[in-house]
Amino acid sequence: MKKVWIAGHNGMVGSALFKIFSKKKKYKVLTVEKKKLDLKNQNAVNKWVKRNKPDLIINAAAKVGGIKHNAQYPADFIYDNLMISINVINAA
Repeated sequence: MKKVWIAGHNGMVGSALFKIFSKKKKYKVLTVEKKKLDLKNQNAVNKWVKRNKPDLIINAAAKVGGIKHNAQYPADFIYDNLMISINVINAA
């Protein structure tokens, strides 16, 4: 059975992917709540991936906040989303 980690499984895209993969018997879906794993923390992401050993990683994680917050804090959003992506890719 292949282990699939869906980072961002509670979001709009991630939750749809979670439903799809959960129905397939050949996959064990791995998830972790953002309270337990900060995807902006490279060391923590590396340790989590090393411990759980997913065969496939789907990154659907992102910091979101709507049009107003994105307009007010564009650098914060791009920085956080780049860190999430870089850390997940690096851990893979």
